[in-house]
Amino acid sequence: MLSPVRRAVEAWEHSPLRWKGIVLAAIPLLALLVSASFAFLGNSQRERAETDVARHFEPVTSLEELLTLVVNAETGTRGFLLTRRTEFLGPYTLALQHLAPKIQQLRALPQAEPGAGPRLSRIETLMKARPGSSCGPGSAIRAGDRA
Repeated sequence: MLSPVRRAVEAWEHSPLRWKGIVLAAIPLLALLVSASFAFLGNSQRERAETDVARHFEPVTSLEELLTLVVNAETGTRGFLLTRRTEFLGPYTLALQHLAPKIQQLRALPQAEPGAGPRLSRIETLMKARPGSSCGPGSAIRAGDRA
């Protein structure tokens, strides 16, 4: 009785040359197919990871833009209060125009931090209250304190 390995070797030796050529050509093609499959799977995982990273950085970017708006408004207010020159109110006015859409954008983000809603409302309330407050630039303009 022959071992299975010995039988396979004998079958290979007695097979026609055409079949041997087909088998020898198929082995590298099979390796190429397996390699291409792994490359495709790796690329799809990389794309998913990049999408996740971009999605997680979106709130951070929006919060940085919101901070910039608030700082610009504060800087414009300070410049106006120090100099009483209305051109310093430009950053303040521009920040107020862009504040509400930026807050709405932050609220619309699905992965926003659970407690972010009340804090965004507080920022919005504070920014809207500034022009009418006794120390905001709006009250100074209404009072006629222009330079």
